Amino acid sequence: MRITAEEYQATGLTVQVVKVDGYLDAHTFPDLEKHLRGFIDSGRYHIILDFETLDYISSAGLGLLLGIHRLISQRDGRLKIYNMSESLQRIFEVLGFARIIEVCPDREAALRALEN
Repeated sequence: MRITAEEYQATGLTVQVVKVDGYLDAHTFPDLEKHLRGFIDSGRYHIILDFETLDYISSAGLGLLLGIHRLISQRDGRLKIYNMSESLQRIFEVLGFARIIEVCPDREAALRALEN
């Protein structure tokens, strides 16, 4: 798995956009967790995940997303996901994750969702 991050300013918010590439599973989720917790620990609570090149997510990866969502929400932040493949989006919907973490079609929609 490869992780890259960029910081954006959007309507007074500092937003971390994190691109996740490859597989998010029991072996790789600690790397993503380290990145995301680093943002949270430094007071950056608005995070958008770009899953365009994420090929697979396991239950461990899904658990990480729920945990990060909870931490961010407790600090009045928001977590959004965009560019999710149809197969991953179906998993999200079937398991009910889409009711908890908003999935947007593109970066602009995710940035707008943070502003509301």
